Parts: sequence; structure tokens; C-alpha cells
Amino acid sequence: MVSVRPSLIGFVLAASSCPSSGCSERQPAVEKTKYSRVISEFEQPLCQGDRSLIDERIERTAERLGLQPEIIEIELYTSPPVPGCSSPFGCYSGGVARTIASSLEHEIVHAIAAPIGANRKLWSEGLAEALSGGFIRRSWRRDSTVSTEWEAKTSGELDYLLAGHLAQWLIASRGMEAFLRAYRGESTEDVYGLPLEALGEEYEREAPWGYSSEGCLEEAVSLVTDEHEETFEIDCATNGVRHLVGLYPGSVASSKNLGIERAGRYELRLEGGLAVQVLRCLDPVVSTEEPDLEGGVYHDADLSPPNPYLFADGAHELELDASVHRFTVYGTDELDEDSVRLILRRLK
Repeated sequence: MVSVRPSLIGFVLAASSCPSSGCSERQPAVEKTKYSRVISEFEQPLCQGDRSLIDERIERTAERLGLQPEIIEIELYTSPPVPGCSSPFGCYSGGVARTIASSLEHEIVHAIAAPIGANRKLWSEGLAEALSGGFIRRSWRRDSTVSTEWEAKTSGELDYLLAGHLAQWLIASRGMEAFLRAYRGESTEDVYGLPLEALGEEYEREAPWGYSSEGCLEEAVSLVTDEHEETFEIDCATNGVRHLVGLYPGSVASSKNLGIERAGRYELRLEGGLAVQVLRCLDPVVSTEEPDLEGGVYHDADLSPPNPYLFADGAHELELDASVHRFTVYGTDELDEDSVRLILRRLK
């Protein structure tokens, strides 16, 4: 069912006819980046990190699809349901990407890929999942196969985990050019030399369990020994700082990858800010089954992390592997801080 919530474009058009004294309702913000025009329901303007992410996702997606980046229209909503969409989280229709923050990169891929045309939901949603930057993992649904998902006519019928994982595997193993041929409607037999059922069997047999998120592929900025201090900028004007992934409206977030030299139990404290989230990065390609959680630190592929936030209300103890971890620090303009200091100390 399509939401009847009024669209942001409707508010903007209505505002253009307001008297000079102004309108009584707060009007949505309209912002421009290099490759987008964003109409936002958020009270806070986009931070520099949000603006950079939008343009980088547009540029990167266009490059991978062999297209030139073009300006796209984005309607950004604070919460579902998104108006004009069958999915509560967003859609691309009528030349506009309508979305909540967590689906922004997914809908940007749809907007860039729109001129190519798509034959089936399995391909179109799979491509959007594969190119949106998040961890790509196998589906846990035992009733989902390539053959069953081939028949999905709507987004609600589709297993998004399988679609994204299949697309990533095909792109990684056979290349983007072949995938786009299938995306446009050529048969899997013509493109991959296998009928659909045989391709699905090979996928189940050969595809790795998961593929790392883009954030975890970034190099670690520091190596943590027994004691370490790291400063995180939380000024909205600083590149890398975002508010679209904050704890709540008005808060901001900044992320860095830190390499842990020795596994063990660590004490973590924040000086300033609201909270920190610690994520254990996995290998770029994860061939084994889903890794176990250790010490309350969730990993890159976990969709329902336990206790994901450590609040700035004292010291926290946690187990860290000798590997790269992604630390995301949260702050807010209300605290009048430009930076937050994170302190790690190895206990044993």
C-alpha cells in the first residue's frame, strides 16, 4: 500500500506561493551538492560528510556502471513510511529518489541505474544492495533460492539479502558487463552459459558467505598498542562528519578504523561526546559461516547487534581481537564541542 503522507516536493511548491510574511509551517530545507538537489525533512542541514557521501556514491556508482554522473533529485525523510512508495523505506520513481537516511545509498543506486532499465526485481534490487556500500551476506532464509526469487514481482516479495549477495557474487566472479546484460533482460544461459536453475546451484555451492562493507575496507588510521588516544572531529563543517547517521536528530557521527595490535580486554573511555559504537571488521571476503560475537563487540555483518552503543558515562570493558575495528563516535552541537577524545587501555 502506498503511503498518503504528503511529499516534500509538495511542501516546497506550496512554499513558493506563501505571502511575503511567510508560512506558518516550517518548510523543508533545499540543499545542493555537486551531483544532487536534496529536499530534507530534517531540521539540521546536511553536514559536510553527508554531502561528500552523496556525491561520492553518485560518482562511484556511475563509474562502475559505465555512465556519466548526473544531478539527481532526492527527498530525504526523517522516518518511514515514505510517501509515494510501496516500500516504507523509500523508492525511486518519477525521477526522484524518496528515502529515509538508512536507505539513501540504496536509492541513489536506483537513480543512477534508471537509464539502463531493469528486467526483474532480483536484478534491480540486487544491484542496489551490492553497490550501496554495506556488508553483503548470505540470506538466512532456507526457502529462498535464485529460482524462487526470480519470480518476485514486487519489492515486498523479494529476499533482499539473497538478491544483493547474488549480484555481488556475479559481479565479483563474472564482471559488471555480464551482470548488466542480465540486468537488461538477457537470459542467464546467453550471458553466463547456464540456465537459471544451474546458475542458482553454482551460486549456492561456490559463493562465499559475505563481502566486507566499504567502511571496513578503509585503512586503519592508527595502530592501538597497550594505551592509545584518538581524537574524533565532530564539527558538522568537517569532512567525514555526518548527521544522517546520528543517534537522534541533531546529533552527529564521525568514524575511524583503528588496528588493534594485541587481542585482549580493553578499557574504553570517552572525553566528551555522547557515545561510541565499536564494530569488528571482517575479511574483505568471508568464506566461512557467520563469525561468533565476542565481548559484546558486534561485527561488520551482524544485523542485530547487542548493546551497540557505549555511552560517555564512565569506563567500559570489552574484548577486542587483534584486527581492524571501526569506531564511530557520536556528539551533538548542543554540547558545544568540536572534537571528542577516545581513550583505550589494555587491561590484560
